[in-house]
Amino acid sequence: LPPHEWFQREYKKLMRHKLLDKEQYKAHYFALSEVFRGYLERRFEFPALESTHEEIAQWTRDQELLGSEVTRDVRKVLQAMETIKFAGYVPKDDEIEDISNRVHSVVRRTRPTLDGVSNDTEETS
Repeated sequence: LPPHEWFQREYKKLMRHKLLDKEQYKAHYFALSEVFRGYLERRFEFPALESTHEEIAQWTRDQELLGSEVTRDVRKVLQAMETIKFAGYVPKDDEIEDISNRVHSVVRRTRPTLDGVSNDTEETS
């Protein structure tokens, strides 16, 4: 299964649990973090599941192929999820939407193509 299709499958599984509706933010973002990191690991053969968010952010900065917008979004998403997971922060509705949009945007913009990385603007959610 291509990494972006794997991501979509796992994301849909996560959303079926309706953890956000149940206000189980930590559980949702622990799971979303694993799915997002799993995508990065499968797509780029980088040990994202075993890396800290700082190591992943540094890795994205080192990858010229990803570009500054993808690098920024990866950093922001991981940082936001860490705050929810470990500091007990309760995200506002607009923050929940922003995290979801950024995760999907990273997947969309890094989807493999015949010539490298996708610059596709089609939504994946």
